[in-house]
Amino acid sequence: MDLLVSMSVIALLLAILLPSLSRATESARRVVCLSNLKQIGLATQMYVDDHDGYLPPSVFSKKDPNQLVPQDMQLAHLKSADPGAWDGLGWLVAGEYLNAAPIFYCPSHHGLHPEQRYEEAWAMLNGEIVTNYQYRFFPQDPMPLAELLPMTTIVSDGLRTQLDYNHRVGANVLRADMSAGWYTDEQGFVYDLLPRSEDDVAAAKQVLVAWGTFDLGRPPANTGGGFVDDATAFRIIDE
Repeated sequence: MDLLVSMSVIALLLAILLPSLSRATESARRVVCLSNLKQIGLATQMYVDDHDGYLPPSVFSKKDPNQLVPQDMQLAHLKSADPGAWDGLGWLVAGEYLNAAPIFYCPSHHGLHPEQRYEEAWAMLNGEIVTNYQYRFFPQDPMPLAELLPMTTIVSDGLRTQLDYNHRVGANVLRADMSAGWYTDEQGFVYDLLPRSEDDVAAAKQVLVAWGTFDLGRPPANTGGGFVDDATAFRIIDE
């Protein structure tokens, strides 16, 4: 009888403590993720300083924004046997501003692109390398950093699909002023925007709305439109 009582007490304590432990673990992972973005921000600023004020280029930025495939903007290295086939944030590695692959991966990632999947590609610089962070499409490529509003988000947690949204209840973001911080998404607005599958043809517009949400610091009043290149930033108009 005493044993049953003890087991019941232990089970009750576990039921109480496990959610707290889970939240603490996720909080720690979120801190690591934010640290990654801060390092990416520092490396990006050094890149900009060395490249006449321009952000790292992407071969995908010249596409029509409504036809942009979101998963392209998480690539650090293109699907090529050429070791120099860098893209987007990958140029930070090419220029030796960053040299550690783990910086490009969030410990909370629960999708199809963990760091372990790309260990060989990183080592050999051969083939496609997908990261856990989303680089932003800009209508001008390369984009002058000085022409972006300070609150413009340039890198965030992954937006390829819902599985790539690393924390679900929010995202770490890096802005044009190189500040990095947490965007709270407790109601799941951004999460619900994102496609379930990489084959979703509406994904481009959904990701544009997500970027605009990060820029505003809250869900926009009108999610049906309002994207514009106003010569200072590619952002959403709050209508």
